[in-house]
Amino acid sequence: MQFFSVPQENTFGEETSIPFGVSWVDFDNNKTLDVFVTNARAANLLYTNNGDGTFNRITEGPLVNDSGTSFNSTWGDFNNDGNVDVFVANSRHANFLYMNNGSSFSRVNTDPFLTDLGRSSGCSWVDFDNDGYLDLFVANRDLANFLYRNNGDGTFIKIGQGEIVSDLSTSRAVAWADYDNDGDSDLFVANDGEANFLYQNSGAGSFTRITNSAVVNSGVASQSASWGDYDNDGDLDLFVANIQGERNRLLKNNGALGFEEILDGEIANDRGFSISSSWADFDNDGDLDMFVGNGSLSVLYINNGDGTFGKLEDDITLRNGARSNAWADYDRDGDLDLFTILRDEVLYSNLGNQNHWLNINCIGVVSNRSAIGAKVRVKAIIGGQTYWQMREISGQTGVFSQNSLHAIFGLGDAARADSIVVEWPSGQVDISENVGSDQFLTATEGQVITSVGESKIKIPATFALRQNYPNPFNPSTQIVYSLPASTVAQLAIFNVTGQKIRTLVANQSHAAGEFVVAWNGQDDLGNQVSSGVYFYRLQIRNKAIDGQDIIQVRKMILLK
Repeated sequence: MQFFSVPQENTFGEETSIPFGVSWVDFDNNKTLDVFVTNARAANLLYTNNGDGTFNRITEGPLVNDSGTSFNSTWGDFNNDGNVDVFVANSRHANFLYMNNGSSFSRVNTDPFLTDLGRSSGCSWVDFDNDGYLDLFVANRDLANFLYRNNGDGTFIKIGQGEIVSDLSTSRAVAWADYDNDGDSDLFVANDGEANFLYQNSGAGSFTRITNSAVVNSGVASQSASWGDYDNDGDLDLFVANIQGERNRLLKNNGALGFEEILDGEIANDRGFSISSSWADFDNDGDLDMFVGNGSLSVLYINNGDGTFGKLEDDITLRNGARSNAWADYDRDGDLDLFTILRDEVLYSNLGNQNHWLNINCIGVVSNRSAIGAKVRVKAIIGGQTYWQMREISGQTGVFSQNSLHAIFGLGDAARADSIVVEWPSGQVDISENVGSDQFLTATEGQVITSVGESKIKIPATFALRQNYPNPFNPSTQIVYSLPASTVAQLAIFNVTGQKIRTLVANQSHAAGEFVVAWNGQDDLGNQVSSGVYFYRLQIRNKAIDGQDIIQVRKMILLK
């Protein structure tokens, strides 16, 4: 039986390129997933999805004209303006950070990204301190890794202390996940040549390196790492891909009992030159399958639903090698398609099945807008049994790759989900019940889940700065502002003496729409401010009205 086909209407790549990594992302907010390919020899490649199964290559702008030795990328909305931005990891050049302005990309040419030089290969956005802004981790080869904290005003500060930024190895892959279910993101780093790293997040902005777990003994030639709840028990398990004849590792998360290495089955005993890995329920039967990209013949392991896996042997389309791979439903037909890269770029279109599904796009409000770190749990009766499935939104997949930022579930014969629970990084929990299957859904933090058909983009009629909510507040509040047209806007906090204490939005380009920004009561230096009255000011560049800026100011009260 054939599960995939290779559409012939698309041509990816170019003769002079060495494609390395792939990411699925809706960079233009039109609800179709586009493809970004990092290139180790020439400029990187961006393909926009036409919505009819075909793609066009974008050729203008710095994103696709800057040349570096680009291995990897990670997409996330670091400034919470509704447009997903991208960081590109380079091996022999300074890394790149590009801000999505809605209709174009601009390269961020400020420290620390401009001056930090490393042999970077892995990277991932993450909100490790749960302040509503995406931070960044970068893995380097033969150099200490980088961790950047987002200041919330469009700038970053490099973290200089702790094992997480001082341990030295040949780091390849970055895999963030809340493996201990305590509400913050922990980090696994796959190292090539030494033991792997596992850092547990303390919840106070610091990390503890774990040295007594089966996870860190998962190989000495590791290339890729993928978190996923393959046994549907509510916590995240780990798959590690190894090269140099090392067998791959499957590590089952047993909660408080730690990790158990699975030793039975081909998935845990195959040896070869495994480079990339990714979990996906490609057959929509309610459990996660595993694709492993090898240097020659790749393998798709099918989850049998009882903790064991079988090999997909009879679909020859997937037997090519894959340095990187990423899953997404690019044609919006309800099943997951696969993009792989070795020497060439290949798109495998899923031929489909009769099983039901849900595709959920999460939008943070108090949490980071991309919802990276959010957990989505779905309860459904499949084959007469009740299952809870879980997905965590991630800024990286395996190695050199990123799946779409959607939580995608197969539901088997279930015509509806009994419950959908979204656990946001902020601590907010949203629950929806009795949701019909076979839908594209939008989950906005603090709101009821809606279908994409019901959720339409509303363009405001006027510029407006709304009253913050809650007000008075402690410890954080939300500020909403509306823009009827594309413009540049700044949002800042002032004390009663008129001194600016925090820049929330720093002269950033916005598309038309409604925007939500959270303030956690801290100043630009990260210090908690005292109780009292504060003012927040929205300044909008408006050349159409005598060249004068539009300024609106409102008052709020912080109570402790």
